[in-house]
This record gives sequence, structure tokens and C-alpha cells, in this order.
Amino acid sequence: MALSVPLSRFRSQVGGGSAFFVRPTRHRVNRKIPKVVVVAILGPILIVMACWILFGDTSIGQAGRIKLAVECSPTINSAVHSHPEFSSVIIQPWTGAGGCLSVVGRVETEKQRADLQDIIAATKPPVKVVYNIKVIP
Repeated sequence: MALSVPLSRFRSQVGGGSAFFVRPTRHRVNRKIPKVVVVAILGPILIVMACWILFGDTSIGQAGRIKLAVECSPTINSAVHSHPEFSSVIIQPWTGAGGCLSVVGRVETEKQRADLQDIIAATKPPVKVVYNIKVIP
């Protein structure tokens, strides 16, 4: 009967064996980057990117400046057109120069051109103003 049972069923009499299995230890390296380092590196990068998008020469910045130009153009138009000598002057938002106000027209003298620029400057436009004023006596 002893020959019909596999030998693996019997305990070894030598060395005995252990009830516990011991894995070889591996040194675990903490690969997590501290949050302070992430914030210190990514924070300034994100701030620079946000400033570039909002204030740089991008389509988002241009759209924002055109919106400002649209909002301020009625005030500037009423200030300019309250003077009859500036009836041929057109003031409108323009996509040029990254979003600005365009002042186009003609005046009779250099003094009128300077007066026109002073009137527009007095309204404190929030965007750049591009002048294309011809002096035609």
C-alpha cells in the first residue's frame, strides 16, 4: 500500500519545511513628487500661459479687445460727432493691431486733426486707437 501513494503526500523527515514563505525584500523608492515641487514648477508656467492667452496677441485676446472697442465706440462716436467738423469721421472696432478702434475720415486742417485726437484721448479708450485721417483743405 505504501507504494501506491505518491511520495509528495509524506512530510520530509529532513529539514522539515516552514509554515511561512519569506519573500526577498526589495527596496521601494518613493516615486511620488511632493506637491510643493509640482506647484513650484507648474504654477508659474500656468500663470505665464494664462497671461499670454488673455493679453498676448492671440485670437482670445483680440476678441476681448474688440469687445472693449465695441462697448466704448458709442461714447467716442457721440463725443466726436457732437462737433460738426467731424461729420465725415467714422469710428468703429477693427481687427487690425490685435483688436482696436479705427478712426477713418478727413478733416480740413492739421488743427482739426489734433483736436480730433484730443477729443478721442479725453474719452480714455480702453484699446489702441489707429488713425487714418486725411487733411484735405
